[in-house]
Amino acid sequence: MDYKKDTYVDPDNIDREILEHGQRYMEYAEAAAEADEEKNLAQQRTKLIRSRVAREVRRKPKKYGLDGYPPTVVEKMVKDIVETHPKVIKVDRQYYEVSKRASILASAAHAMGSYKKNSIQKYAEMVLRGFFSEPRLQLESDDYANLMRDKGRSKEMSIKQRKLTRKKRRK
Repeated sequence: MDYKKDTYVDPDNIDREILEHGQRYMEYAEAAAEADEEKNLAQQRTKLIRSRVAREVRRKPKKYGLDGYPPTVVEKMVKDIVETHPKVIKVDRQYYEVSKRASILASAAHAMGSYKKNSIQKYAEMVLRGFFSEPRLQLESDDYANLMRDKGRSKEMSIKQRKLTRKKRRK
């Protein structure tokens, strides 16, 4: 999934964008939910490793150089040893990576749900209101009669059509 590409609204394919938006949003919503679940599991894993390391330090204080200190000092030192233990550093790094991915996917899902949806709606409204159409002039009554004969039942004509009609009348 490329959220930078998927949040872009292609004005030349607005019909396709409208049709595919719901499916794409659900893909991002599901991916965000899965990433959030991974984040929760990584957080549990981090707590588990921290408690195992703390228990090991308390069971074998000589291994970590804690023998002979008073219990209050030992507890503070246990916390410091746990924070700097290689296993804890590794699971913390994994947790931060998973957390970052979950945050990006949640933001991408939000962007797909609100920003892109609103962009598609606004663009479709602009198309329906004729924002991208060529300029048109209201016809005068004699031009309308000529146009009805030449072109059919249109009440408006483009500037190009009006110039051509005038040139024909002049000849």
